[in-house]
Amino acid sequence: MKILFIFVFATNLISVAMNKEKYIFSQLIELVSWTSFQTIVKRYNGDYKVKDFSCWKQFLCMVYGQLTHRESISDTLICLDANADKLYHMGIGKIIAKSTLTKANENRSYRIYEDLAMLLIQQAKQLYQGSSLLDINLQNNVFAIDATTIDLCLSSFYWASFRKTKGGIKLHTMLDLKTAIPEFILFTTAAVHEVQALDQITFQANSFYVKEEGIICDQSIVFNNFYPAKFYPEKMRRIKFYDKEKGNTLIFLTNNFQFKAADIALLYKHRWDIECFFKWIKQHLKIKSFWGHSENAVKTQVWIAISAYVLVAIAKKKFNLQQSLYEILQILSVSMFEKKPINQLFQQTQLQYGKEQNCNQLKIF
Repeated sequence: MKILFIFVFATNLISVAMNKEKYIFSQLIELVSWTSFQTIVKRYNGDYKVKDFSCWKQFLCMVYGQLTHRESISDTLICLDANADKLYHMGIGKIIAKSTLTKANENRSYRIYEDLAMLLIQQAKQLYQGSSLLDINLQNNVFAIDATTIDLCLSSFYWASFRKTKGGIKLHTMLDLKTAIPEFILFTTAAVHEVQALDQITFQANSFYVKEEGIICDQSIVFNNFYPAKFYPEKMRRIKFYDKEKGNTLIFLTNNFQFKAADIALLYKHRWDIECFFKWIKQHLKIKSFWGHSENAVKTQVWIAISAYVLVAIAKKKFNLQQSLYEILQILSVSMFEKKPINQLFQQTQLQYGKEQNCNQLKIF
């Protein structure tokens, strides 16, 4: 028994020592199930006839570029080359040629990374179950539905036709307002109207869906136009709301007659969280400047960008981090090659931030 105890104790010490020797990047990537990823790769024959640069290595290179705010494939590979001695421990191995990564983005199915993103979303949903960012006590699920357009140069992205001289893609999203985790994502060309994406959404019973802004009072109404009345003959609720902060008068339409008018207006206020999600994605993850021109390369980059967003959200919950997603990403972006436990990295950051906030220095303003 004593020998067994000593062996277990020694094993635990080795495990702790090994964790301390891991890069921040490696600890973050461990949140992605390698086994599940390989199952997805086999589903689409992603590594068929691949000798060295596997789909996993492709993902590592691309997600590194996203998490560290790299501007291009060249920028990403230059940074990786500058840390060539660390690539083995990152799981990438040897230095990668630009043509190798470019060809992988062009030829390997983007559905690999779409499925990975959806897998991470399911993982995040389980972690955030019971959590709520809403400032209203509500048992029901609350989702916001909207779309954002990303402009593209039509001469370079000919497949993404939008107007005669303009190209673009559209990101249709249903966001869980309680957790800020996307529930549904669909990519189309910018010419596809948002309403068409509704046909592909599986709506949940007893949930609230907020799609449009509107409103001003609390009334029961019915549609009197022919087609609206034909497709929805039931009563609707019309709430008119005045926003004191911005001086705007708003009108909201809903089929819910149980909630207070103020609570309905508050739900529509939270609808703007999806706009913040789009803004966050565009500003802090690289999807406005694309690293390839084909439809497959663009979708690969966007799905990996979404995976990076969800990965940060998972890390926040897994490591019990108090910082916002924006703060976490900013700290991670400059700490990828540090060797310390992630939670320790953020505890030190929080401590330093607290000292700065509580310092006794004189204030100029």
